[in-house]
Amino acid sequence: GTPLFGGEVAELYSKIFHQLAPSWKRQVECVREHATPPTTILDLASGPGQPAIMLAQAFPNAQVISSDVSQDMVKQAKQSVDRAGLTNVSCQVVDMQAMSDVANNSIDACTVSFGYMFPPDINLALAETHRVLRPKGLVVATVWVEMPIIPLVGRIMTAVLGHKPPPPPINPLSLSKHAAFDVPLAKAGFGMLNDEQHTMQFDLGNEPDVAW
Repeated sequence: GTPLFGGEVAELYSKIFHQLAPSWKRQVECVREHATPPTTILDLASGPGQPAIMLAQAFPNAQVISSDVSQDMVKQAKQSVDRAGLTNVSCQVVDMQAMSDVANNSIDACTVSFGYMFPPDINLALAETHRVLRPKGLVVATVWVEMPIIPLVGRIMTAVLGHKPPPPPINPLSLSKHAAFDVPLAKAGFGMLNDEQHTMQFDLGNEPDVAW
């Protein structure tokens, strides 16, 4: 696994992962709306297997790659695929900055659910995505625009520590500004078909281990 998404983090993430389902459903709809019936779909940063599984169910004639940089996440994805009884999904460890195992112009549609803020070099990640897509291929990506819990946690940690905590190693809001994502997209050669904003509600529960 990786320091950020291996081991216990992968286990904890899986407890709230399912609450992202509305965004996965919309990604599937976008693929249906904007792509000819795809035969190959690459899902980057799949975590425990979504929206790759939904995509495989929606497009049974397509071969879907569920991928993540974390081996622990990929292991969970394989378990989820097996439980779903799907035969058109392969689960692979993939670094979106270096997808050497994915051929040029081989993918009809690529989905990325809240994943492009994680690679250290987003320009490289987007260039690799563009390389593997077929001409007029489709990317459906989601990013966080607002996350009220982040400033709340910051205030709590400041009160506990007596000073402002250091910034997290990954900022989930790093692509929240249009220029932060639109500029590297254009640089990689992508055009914009659609841009939507949606609100999702999260129930974090009261389990102590989820409150880390």
